[in-house]
Amino acid sequence: MYAALLAPVMLAAFALGPLLGVAYAQGLFTLVVATAFAQIEPVTWRLSEARMIDVVTGSLIGLLCGLLAWPAGARREVHRAMAGLLRTCAELVPVTAEALLAPTGGSRASPHTLPGVHRLRLAEAAYAQYRTEAPGEDTRADWHAMLIAANHILLGAHWLPRFGLRPESGATAPSAARARTTARELVAETDRIASLLTGDRPGPARRRTAPDSDPPTPLSVDLEVWMTSLAHQLTRIEASLTPPPGPPVMSSQRRTAPPG
Repeated sequence: MYAALLAPVMLAAFALGPLLGVAYAQGLFTLVVATAFAQIEPVTWRLSEARMIDVVTGSLIGLLCGLLAWPAGARREVHRAMAGLLRTCAELVPVTAEALLAPTGGSRASPHTLPGVHRLRLAEAAYAQYRTEAPGEDTRADWHAMLIAANHILLGAHWLPRFGLRPESGATAPSAARARTTARELVAETDRIASLLTGDRPGPARRRTAPDSDPPTPLSVDLEVWMTSLAHQLTRIEASLTPPPGPPVMSSQRRTAPPG
């Protein structure tokens, strides 16, 4: 009887468990284990007792590990992980800009993106844990935009030095200076966002370099598009971290306002 029941119970457990939820999946899996072990030893009431002890012991171990690993949840960890991700990836922007400012014939190695990829995996894991918990006060933070911006930097740093279009004779001095200034401003903006995430005092907001009124000088089009897109993404991220300004409240209104 148990041999005949094993296949249908396994099918129901592995098909319906993920659809119904964790509790149903655990309960159906318990039936699978009980049906399998019933074929190894004679069925007695001790089987249920041993299974109950295993479940309770495993639950206590899991709760203890969760208490030690995540005492306050993943909210602080996702802030630290995202801040570290943005700071690590921001270091690739000036290096990539220098690689794209070189003449076409120059050979330059691509920036080392492995630390950024490692930080990206940690940030994704922290965000996945954060999404399993109840929402907190920081629901306005655009975590997806931070992950997208990091991917944008990593992809550009990896591929642009290899396949990006560069001027034949190199960029002119004004164009190169503007590109380097823009790269530094992007790094400063990223550091400001990271400071907002970790609760540190952010630096003053900087005005990004405006395009020159003169005709465009020779510059990598890919570099220009890459940095412009990144600037828009950082602006959106900072807006999600900064609370919207409320209407000013006059002192007379505060004195005459009714309770509540």
